[in-house]
Amino acid sequence: MKNEHGTFGRDSTCTWKLWSYDQRVKVTKFVEKYKQTTVVNKPLKQQRNLVTNFIASKHSREEFEPVLGPVVDKAKCEPLH
Repeated sequence: MKNEHGTFGRDSTCTWKLWSYDQRVKVTKFVEKYKQTTVVNKPLKQQRNLVTNFIASKHSREEFEPVLGPVVDKAKCEPLH
C-alpha cells in the first residue's frame, strides 16, 4: 500500500483490479470441499492455519460466499476524505 498514486478499476492500467463474483463463489466452493476432506480431524488451531493457507494459495481472501451476493460487483469505492 505504499503506492500513493495507484488506481482501482477494471482497466489494464489500474494498479488494483476488481474481483469477479463468479471467481469468489468458485473459491468458496473449493474451500468448503477442502474443509470437509482435509481438515476434518485436526486440532482447531491447525484447521484455521490449513484453511488460511489454502485460501492464500488460491490468491483469494474468500472463505464464505459474499453476503451481498452478485450485487457486490456493482459496489463503488469512495475516495477517502
